[in-house]
Amino acid sequence: MSRIVRGALPQDNYTIVANTAVRDPRLPLASIGLLVQILSHRAGWRTSERGLAKINNCGRGRIRSALAPLIEHGYITVEQTRRDGRFDENDWVVTDTPTVVGFPDHGFSYQ
Repeated sequence: MSRIVRGALPQDNYTIVANTAVRDPRLPLASIGLLVQILSHRAGWRTSERGLAKINNCGRGRIRSALAPLIEHGYITVEQTRRDGRFDENDWVVTDTPTVVGFPDHGFSYQ
């Protein structure tokens, strides 16, 4: 399982996502949808590839395929935590503003 780390949302029944994410031409539609779905949950929500596959009624391979571009382009950073000197659960630090620079310069605006 992984814990989602995200700042507070302005209201519980809405999801606010930067246009940067939903308009990023490097992301396939499945990745955008999964990112928005993950960001719709409260900070500290716990999930896993298996859990995401279950709630989306698909296989883990499809979830991995959607997660890969999000990780590659900096929307999700996986942090390995340690407890008592041993590896513990991963934290997925999720953002709607990518942390990796290098946007394509073919008409995509970062703002």
